[in-house]
Amino acid sequence: MKFGYFDDVNREYVINTPKTPYPWINYLGNEDFFGLISNTSGGYCFYKDAKLRRITRYRYNNVLVDDGGRYFYIYDNGDVWSHTWKPVKKELSFYECRHGLGYSKFAGERNNIRVDQLSFVPLEFNGEVHQITIKNTGDNDKAVKLFSFVEFCLWNASDDSENFQRNFSTGEVEVEGSVIYHKTEYKERRNHYAFYSVNSKIDGFDTDRDLFVGLYNGFSEPQAVLNGQATNSVASGWAPIASHQINIDLKPGEEKTLIFILGYVENKQEEKWESKGVINKTKAKDMINKFKTEADVSKAFEELKSYWDKLLNNYTLKSDDEKLNRMVNIWNPYQCMITFNMSRSASYFESGIGRGMGFRDSNQDLLGFVHQIPERARQRIIDIASTQFEDGGCYHQYQTLINKGNNDIGSGFNDDPLWLILGVTAYIKESGDEDILKEQVPFDSDVNNTATLMHHLKVSFDHVINNRGPHGLPLIGHADWNDCLNLNCFSTTPGEPFQTTENKEGGNAEKDIDSVKEKLDTKYGIRLNWPAFTTYHVEMGEISTYPAGYKENAGIFCHNNPWIACAETVIGRGDRAFEIYKKIAPAYIEEEYNVKRNYKGCEYDVTVKNPNGVSRGVKLRKIKIIMIVTYMKLILKKKMQQKI
Repeated sequence: MKFGYFDDVNREYVINTPKTPYPWINYLGNEDFFGLISNTSGGYCFYKDAKLRRITRYRYNNVLVDDGGRYFYIYDNGDVWSHTWKPVKKELSFYECRHGLGYSKFAGERNNIRVDQLSFVPLEFNGEVHQITIKNTGDNDKAVKLFSFVEFCLWNASDDSENFQRNFSTGEVEVEGSVIYHKTEYKERRNHYAFYSVNSKIDGFDTDRDLFVGLYNGFSEPQAVLNGQATNSVASGWAPIASHQINIDLKPGEEKTLIFILGYVENKQEEKWESKGVINKTKAKDMINKFKTEADVSKAFEELKSYWDKLLNNYTLKSDDEKLNRMVNIWNPYQCMITFNMSRSASYFESGIGRGMGFRDSNQDLLGFVHQIPERARQRIIDIASTQFEDGGCYHQYQTLINKGNNDIGSGFNDDPLWLILGVTAYIKESGDEDILKEQVPFDSDVNNTATLMHHLKVSFDHVINNRGPHGLPLIGHADWNDCLNLNCFSTTPGEPFQTTENKEGGNAEKDIDSVKEKLDTKYGIRLNWPAFTTYHVEMGEISTYPAGYKENAGIFCHNNPWIACAETVIGRGDRAFEIYKKIAPAYIEEEYNVKRNYKGCEYDVTVKNPNGVSRGVKLRKIKIIMIVTYMKLILKKKMQQKI
């Protein structure tokens, strides 16, 4: 079943039903401020670090699914609904979501009221812009009320979800005109605050969640909206939110446009206060003034689209296969940019709390987008290398806000250091910037202990040479290559930290490309391994804990497929490489996959049959093509050689 279609002209994916198998999301932002937004306007946003600077709250794995977001409620003479369907879930006479490159558009209509929404993060702007247009499509006058809603996170997303005895007593806000400011902890440890504004006089507001929603209500039935009147609550402790009430009178055919800004501000210590207890709002007001009119929004939106036009025009494929053109020219590079920005640290299935940016992941992500943004790739390389140890080892992950390694995850991932070499090599090939090798780069984020980047590359290589197994092959550490291999290995204790158990010396399970096709290939892509583990192997650990066919235990990932495709091109089998690519590219499989249960953002379930004809569930990772540009160049080169 199809739930939408690709609009190649506008570079958008169009979803024409809100009842998708699972939330289908888009990513907003390009540099420092990022947001995740679903096809029903769920999600959250953050500044630089999804853990340490979370702006809005989101409830993972909740019932109902995808609770929390940037919501708008329409109160139409007692009828309460949302144009994005959620959270109210009233039936709509029309619904559409368009996920574009760094923006999303929503449209919904009910009872002759149509609402259109444009959501995006402008370039070089630390906030989201949400433009809402309400139109009377009927023949009679309409008097409606619009209620906005976001729920603020108390900055540290981990602490926010755990430290209730303290957090229920810390929330603080200010309300000035049509702007609601979130300033929890600003008076003590923080130099930053968030705000939610609208470019209109308001007829009420709420900042206390319990008073707005109702203690025993949910987001689908907020008490203030049901009553048709905000309570003008000012949060003191408990859960701070931001909600505006705007009363709107519309004649037939008339429309009104409102501009909401959800922003983030940092002030220097000596510039924190306007007066005693009143935050300095100068920067926030400057941000708000940039988007006072529809023309302001249109200009910024066109700048965002031009930015993407420029990026995507750096490399263009022209072929007689429209699906190939669609993927290579639009969605593969877009996905590569997203993974470069976030390195899988934040998604609908990665909470943004536990990971941070991956050392291995971030180096891989460079490969897919370095030709578009070499200057940002250069800085990313320096940031990554700065977390490395003197012996060449490294933290597996690091937090971008402080650029320090993540101690909770630690090190011991032996393939990590080598990826730095590949990342730097790719950067130099694209940019010609050999001077980067002379840059002084810290070890373990210590500015008093530095070496040239070239030395960092040398110790990266030495680390592999110095950590080999009995057969002379690189020793597999925690989660090398297969993300669950050796996790919890030699552990029989429930709850033991999954990346801290001791590794043992061992050799390495080698397969050639033909064996991959014979043993691992399926209609839906290449498995990680086969057969699946069906019993727990203490020497293998985490990989054998999953049910057969799930995740790294014989699952089908789009991560491993491109590496096999690259290998196929190296040995001259471009047609086979292209066959692999088509099995995992959404443009080729959108009409073919049989949704078993739900689409899960990073993964979706499908029903396949194993060689014995038994139906079983496997998971496909969302398309995250690494090295796709290099890979496609190789394919095209091989095809050209074949023609010659």
